[in-house]
Amino acid sequence: MSKSTLILLANIPILRPARSDVLLDTSRLLCCLDASESRHQAAITFFEAEPLKNTHNSVLVEFVALAHARKYPRHIALSFVADIATHPNIEVVWVCSP
Repeated sequence: MSKSTLILLANIPILRPARSDVLLDTSRLLCCLDASESRHQAAITFFEAEPLKNTHNSVLVEFVALAHARKYPRHIALSFVADIATHPNIEVVWVCSP
C-alpha cells in the first residue's frame, strides 16, 4: 500500500493518501518528552528531520497512560498530547469503532 493509510470506520475500510510514512508511536513520543531517556537525542533528531509525521488517537491515549505509570505530572503529559494533536506537521488519524 503505497502512501496510503487504512482507516476502519463503521467496518468499512477507507483508503486515503497519507502525508507521511513516518509513524510516531508511544515510545518515540515518550523519548521526545523526557530528556533523561537514553534515546532522547535520537528521538529529537529524528522528529526534526522528518517534516511530516502520522500518529493516531490510540497512541495518544496510550501515551497518557504510560506517562501516568511513569509518574509524570498529568498537566505535562496532557499539554504534550495537546501539542502533538495540534502540531501542523503531524496528522492524527482518529480511529473510531462502530
